[in-house]
Amino acid sequence: MQMMTGIRMFVLAMQHGSLAAAARQMGTSTASISRQIAALETQLKVRLFNRGKRTLTPTEAGEMLLRRARPMLAELDEMIDSVSLLEAKPRGRLRVNIRALTASRLLVPALPRFLTANPEVEIDLFVSNDEDADLIADNIDVDIRYTRPDSTDLVAKLLAPSQLVLIASADYVSSRLLPENAEALGAYEVILYEPEMGAMPWQFVGTGGEVQSHEPQGRMRVNDGTVLRSAILAGLGIGMMPLHEVDEELAAGTLVQLLPHHQILHPRIGAEGIFAVYQKSAYQPGKLRSFLSFLPEVFAKGAT
Repeated sequence: MQMMTGIRMFVLAMQHGSLAAAARQMGTSTASISRQIAALETQLKVRLFNRGKRTLTPTEAGEMLLRRARPMLAELDEMIDSVSLLEAKPRGRLRVNIRALTASRLLVPALPRFLTANPEVEIDLFVSNDEDADLIADNIDVDIRYTRPDSTDLVAKLLAPSQLVLIASADYVSSRLLPENAEALGAYEVILYEPEMGAMPWQFVGTGGEVQSHEPQGRMRVNDGTVLRSAILAGLGIGMMPLHEVDEELAAGTLVQLLPHHQILHPRIGAEGIFAVYQKSAYQPGKLRSFLSFLPEVFAKGAT
């Protein structure tokens, strides 16, 4: 038991970057954390970290322990939570990774309902465009993303389909003819989402069922949906985004949908849907179970 406590203290110290931060998280003293880790080092007969002026750096042995202890402790915590709190209210800190626009448009406005219904749950919201976030290394409970993961160690729960739309600002198209097919898009400046998107053709299914392709060309590339929307609104060109991230602007008329009668086929952004991705486990903590039950109603808007 003493060794397990020491391992937990060591992992916390590494995650938070200092003994003091780990002590605050555990509600104990820095000296107590230090003693427990020192006892662990004595038992293992290795040095686990080097202490700098402001940070802790794991040794090779410390890195090995950290890599193996994180999933072990997570599994242990899930098991304890599932067994002892099966009928209890969800509790603890929930770490959620999500795109900025998806968070601001859909999740954040709905969070008051979730937090009111689950008063013992705290939420850490991390904003990132990384579709391949490492849930274990980043200590993420659930990642809301737009692609289904390849890993068999992860579960992907479909929250809603995600419809892509091709859009431009009303001012941008006011002096231009609206395109009738993909071939006509060559006359438009394109704002590309992520640098690698330039190598991917845009594909559309026309009104007659034929597949039309367009190689997007543009002088501006961005890696954030908020910036992409702002650039399109500013009239810098046309762009492709999930409908739920621009539905308000389309309704207000500040953005205009191009090729509205064409279905967009795309290999990445929004094409597969919106997923809640989490680690596969036989034990699911109450906080995660409650959050996963809450998400579908929130993201039902993403299908509209």
